[in-house]
Amino acid sequence: QVIRESAEMWIERFHWWGQYQREIDFAEKIFASLEDLHLDPRRDAAILGNITALYVRSKVLTQGFDPQLAVLLEERLAALPALEKCDRRQTLARARLLISQGFLTTRGGRFAEAAQYYASAQTALTLLGEYRDELSMLLNNTAHVHARQGQFGLALPLINRAQKINETLGLLPGKGLTFSTLASINLLRGYFITAIKWATQAKDVFNQVRDPWGQILALQTMASAKRKQAKQALFQDLELDEALQKVVEARAELEEAIALAQNHGFENQLWSLYGDLGKVYRETARLAEKGWGSGAPNELYRASEQCLNEALFRIQAERAKNKRRLAADEAEIEVDLAELLYYFERSRTKAVEKLAATRAMLEQEFSFAPDYLIKRKGEAINYLIPMGKVERLLGQIRFAEDGPEGLRHLYRAFAYFHLFSENAAEKQSIYEILYREMVDIPPEERQRLIAGLQEYVAQNYALFEPTGFVEAIQTLLG
Repeated sequence: QVIRESAEMWIERFHWWGQYQREIDFAEKIFASLEDLHLDPRRDAAILGNITALYVRSKVLTQGFDPQLAVLLEERLAALPALEKCDRRQTLARARLLISQGFLTTRGGRFAEAAQYYASAQTALTLLGEYRDELSMLLNNTAHVHARQGQFGLALPLINRAQKINETLGLLPGKGLTFSTLASINLLRGYFITAIKWATQAKDVFNQVRDPWGQILALQTMASAKRKQAKQALFQDLELDEALQKVVEARAELEEAIALAQNHGFENQLWSLYGDLGKVYRETARLAEKGWGSGAPNELYRASEQCLNEALFRIQAERAKNKRRLAADEAEIEVDLAELLYYFERSRTKAVEKLAATRAMLEQEFSFAPDYLIKRKGEAINYLIPMGKVERLLGQIRFAEDGPEGLRHLYRAFAYFHLFSENAAEKQSIYEILYREMVDIPPEERQRLIAGLQEYVAQNYALFEPTGFVEAIQTLLG
């Protein structure tokens, strides 16, 4: 018994100390030596449940989504009694296993499923009363998956409760996680200044507690918010000096995050970091074309292309190993590469071809027929933003050549963003594109475009209404 409990204790220590590879190696030795350690899967279900739960989280952090880990978690849960029959140690094991299931499915892009696991875990932890540090972490994770589904109203009360726990217990790592979650939520909502504020506070905390994973997330959120501010400034052709400073800072933050990921074994995060760095180089190149900054636009565009292709290579390598099953992440990178074709190579044809291929890839995984989307909105959540981005760029490209077709693309983009969340930040970009493209069109032609769109929507997308899209055009343009 002493040996069994000692093994569990060391797994916990390695995990909370952030020594994930030592934890993984030790756990795998335990799993390979159950008989030698006199560990019985039924009798010692609580011990093995706790070990497995923490092991899976460390595997996901360092190596990403793996469906085989879900099988292992299910086996350990099946060995435990039903919650109402669990003793305290078994209840803790059940809670931790459910948290790990939520964490795993989050990394796999299945946010609605993750929210269900987290809700069950919260029930178990609440029964225990203690382990409030783990409850704080769980509340942050749950808020994150709600935000990723556009459910911002559900996320904020959970964050508030986590903050109260952190303040009551003086949990510095918990504060860092809550600040980081607040930063990511505000980034999703398009509140970039607030996102940067929270991410900066998160980074300060994670620096104090020497948490490289937390540092990576904070740096990435800061960089993403600053890059989006710069892109906004480029679109509006305003405050380009500030935009240049933003991309310089974002590049430095992402390079620091990449170094941390490489040095601490978080290889799975690199595709996302390289993707963000590619976008930063792209905005830097566009600024250089306007005379801002010292870099050569061609070199910066090539650096952008290189980073985006590196991100795409890493995503596709995961797909080849059957560790990710969603095309959504790959689609986002493909849209960014299409933007490069459009802005750098000035090739509308190549950009449209890439976007068409990206749309086909998404449609292969999920049907975008309006009735199916409405019925299966929970499953659609993962695909709405990337498909909206495909349609948005197609709308920008097509509008000058064919106003009605461009407007239809922009409507679909708006509808997908609206289905994701009525508060989706991406909706604002559609307003800005519409105003720029239509403000100088003669009123009669503008009315013909709007009337044509209304007819198209009534015939094809009546189930999506009301989105407020037509009303937005009329309010903006009169």
